[in-house]
Amino acid sequence: MLGGKMVYLLIFDMRGNGSGRRRVNRYLRRTARIVQKSVWEFKDMRALTHAAELVRGAGGAVMAFVKSDRILFDVSEAMPHIVVNKTRASLAMS
Repeated sequence: MLGGKMVYLLIFDMRGNGSGRRRVNRYLRRTARIVQKSVWEFKDMRALTHAAELVRGAGGAVMAFVKSDRILFDVSEAMPHIVVNKTRASLAMS
């Protein structure tokens, strides 16, 4: 984790290149750090929630995780109204 604070990851899938995608990309560039294509790192849960709502509003699917040093924890229980794919297993980072 960065500086002892919680760090969150947003992973999303969005088709097309419409105005919704542009709105999402502008917001992500202002509020998050890109990890790789469609994977963004946030330090603020509110910003993560808003980004997820923008992706969903543009017709995309999202998953959000709490990042630790070795494991990604699924936050679907904390954000059931946002997270589309509910996975129960933790994903080990390589």
